[in-house]
Amino acid sequence: MLKYFLLTAMLCVGQVFNAVAEQLRMGVVGMSHGHIVWVLKTMGKQEEVKFVGFVESNRPFARQLCEKYNIDTALIYPSMQAMYDAQKPDAVCAFNAPSEHEAVVDFFAPKGVDVMVEKPLATNYKSALRMQEKAQKHGILLYTNYETSWYPSTYFVKEQLAQNPEDAPFKFVMNYGHHGPAKLNLSKPFLEILNSPTRNGGGAVVDFGCYGANIMSWMMNGQAPLSVYAETRNYQQESYPEVDDDALIVLDYGTVQAVIQASWNWPINRKEMMVYRRDSELHAVDALTVNERERRPRKTEQHTFEKNQMINPFSHFAAVRRKEITAEEFALYSTENNVLTCKILDMARKSAQEGRKILWEQDAKL
Repeated sequence: MLKYFLLTAMLCVGQVFNAVAEQLRMGVVGMSHGHIVWVLKTMGKQEEVKFVGFVESNRPFARQLCEKYNIDTALIYPSMQAMYDAQKPDAVCAFNAPSEHEAVVDFFAPKGVDVMVEKPLATNYKSALRMQEKAQKHGILLYTNYETSWYPSTYFVKEQLAQNPEDAPFKFVMNYGHHGPAKLNLSKPFLEILNSPTRNGGGAVVDFGCYGANIMSWMMNGQAPLSVYAETRNYQQESYPEVDDDALIVLDYGTVQAVIQASWNWPINRKEMMVYRRDSELHAVDALTVNERERRPRKTEQHTFEKNQMINPFSHFAAVRRKEITAEEFALYSTENNVLTCKILDMARKSAQEGRKILWEQDAKL
């Protein structure tokens, strides 16, 4: 079995756990981000991780969520200090606005508490850099969680490229997004985050552009692009008056180009990646499907995976913390990858605002 796929398969739900090891005690900071449902649905069902408390200043909203999922409301705390004093967590995960991630690291890093935040790491490069410096100073793990980091298809594509370096890729086309948060059944607090240029850092350019920047930083093993060009549009001004709802980002690595199309206007949910080589192409259609076509000999093959091969991000985090695995440099979850991702997003916003290509070495000082 392939090297990358083996590494990730180890981390599928329920497959990596030393029965003797204690559960990772994890606190949750913020409940406004819609992805909090991942935690609420698995409370008490994860062997590796025990969620010990929630920090949420909007107590009526927190109570509503806990009652919906039959979770004891006594686990809701009004502040990080209150939750820390009561529960002494080993780690925390942040489900608040990206603009609030830095405050989570500022509070928990000096206490030696590891942190995992929802994507993106921060709303801008300078904030991400400060978070990285504080994490390094206090020796904590600082991870960023992306849904695409759970996908077997993501790892399979990179392994296929590594298997045949002679047929090197020259273009990546990545489509991410859905038909827009205003059309989904999202909570009011989450909609307020997504519609805020300060709390979220932008609209679709950040919300879904970050996926492409993160994956390309991994695919290129931490190499920065030579230039970044971006355009943003607002097709639904009435729904998103302060942020973009569509973005095109082009990353030029010299021998490789990446085209990231992030949108809140797709007719369907999309997280797909096409990789073009001289003699073949790979199309990661979704989490569990990769289509491969070759020119010589002409053939088409479909690679499929099972749902139980999806990566559990909390299991992954716990396994890294227990030193059962060592993450590769610029891994999808890693701090160094996501600091680079934040800089790419800063450059994309600058390019869109100024209407020009931003050169990394010459005028990318942010």
